[in-house]
Amino acid sequence: MAKENKVKHTNNNNESKRWISVIGFFISVTLLAFAIFLSIKQEKVDRLASTKEYEFSNYTLSTSSEINTRINSVLSDEIGSNAPIVINETIEEQDNNMVIIEESAPKSNNEKNEEDENKNDYSNQAEDKINNQEIKEESEKKQFIKPVEGDIYKDYSMDSLVYSDTLQEWVTHRGIDIQANASDEVKASASGTVKSIKNDPRYGWSITIEHNDGFSTVYTCLREVNIVKEGDKIEQGEVIAKVGNSGVFESADGSHLHFEMIKDGGYINPEMYIK
Repeated sequence: MAKENKVKHTNNNNESKRWISVIGFFISVTLLAFAIFLSIKQEKVDRLASTKEYEFSNYTLSTSSEINTRINSVLSDEIGSNAPIVINETIEEQDNNMVIIEESAPKSNNEKNEEDENKNDYSNQAEDKINNQEIKEESEKKQFIKPVEGDIYKDYSMDSLVYSDTLQEWVTHRGIDIQANASDEVKASASGTVKSIKNDPRYGWSITIEHNDGFSTVYTCLREVNIVKEGDKIEQGEVIAKVGNSGVFESADGSHLHFEMIKDGGYINPEMYIK
């Protein structure tokens, strides 16, 4: 009896193992079929995506070509030319996508002409400015005349020293000395207003006349200064005094006119301006 039970138990175990194997087989086949199904579906998806991307790329290039054609047509109408206008393109492939990275159109003739006109305007303005400055300087130089007839025997010298016979030493000279006889007429170098008439302790009787554009002229070592008075309006060439030798600092030089010019408060060389 015990032996029969043992045999029966063994048969039951074998039967259970068989059913487990069968079930496991069916599960494996089912999983394999499901994996194959997923693989086929993924392949279809990838193929469809690739097809769509290719169609999109073709559409992009086709659209770009149509846009270029339209732009060429518009630009040709604007500049009045039948010649086609080429739009430069550089296309590079990045991450399997076609990308337009540069697009530019050449400048029209009108734009080039406008740039040339602007350059010419700037050039003309600069040239006019230089010419105006030269004209102004030339006008200033022609504005003055020599106040007395005679030779210039001592020059303007503010950057170097000249020897003074009177002082017996080397000094600066802020004007020019014009040789003249006593009582020779001294004339206004330019039109202006008499600013001052005074007896300077160094240069004797002196007259200062103010002119336009910041200029002033100074006439010293004079003899007679009662011809004009302060505030008088003086015309160029009008007699304002007579030559003398009243300047203490230049008494050894004899009769002469010490003539100075001032521009914006600073002494300048009269020889650069008088005719």
